[in-house]
Amino acid sequence: MEMMVTQLIQVLTTDIKLPQALKTVGFIKRMQLFSDVELRMVFLQARDVFLRNSLQAIPTTETVNFVSPPPPLLFFFLHPNCR
Repeated sequence: MEMMVTQLIQVLTTDIKLPQALKTVGFIKRMQLFSDVELRMVFLQARDVFLRNSLQAIPTTETVNFVSPPPPLLFFFLHPNCR
């Protein structure tokens, strides 16, 4: 049972959609291992792990790659010499 709870909590640390998260929390709640407050804390801690991992996966160097030039047609209309 302990291994199953660990696996369910592990699911909450991944990129899941809301319906899957609600099902997972429902399964954990039915096991009656945590109080409501403890279950809320488990959920928030697991989602915090996911968010922190997602933020760490974003590269912080070479920010030039994230800024793309405007499309040529837009550049044509915005550039003062093209009017």
